[in-house]
Amino acid sequence: MGMVKCKVHGISHITQYCSHIGSAIDGGTIERAFVVIDGWNNPNVLCSQCFAKALDVVKRSRESSGQVPFDFDFGDGTSEGGCTRCLAEWVGATGQGELSEAVRGARARDGRPGP
Repeated sequence: MGMVKCKVHGISHITQYCSHIGSAIDGGTIERAFVVIDGWNNPNVLCSQCFAKALDVVKRSRESSGQVPFDFDFGDGTSEGGCTRCLAEWVGATGQGELSEAVRGARARDGRPGP
């Protein structure tokens, strides 16, 4: 997992998320968050619009290659990432539970290893 220099938390792990989630974090607004695990077994936190796109990408990828895609780059500049701690704090502050639980749940639903 990569690292990022956060203005709030200093050096922190990075988690991929769509730009819509990034805008919600920056603006302190509520955006429903969904977790999808990519082919690297990393979590991607997506808004409802990007989540629907990701499910389609996963479906088509599994049908053609039998694998989950390694990245969720939709070609429209919506893939980014940032400080995992900021993301986790935002998820909790918006009443969406614990980020770590959402990641574990996504991995379990997908039959993927992980903590």
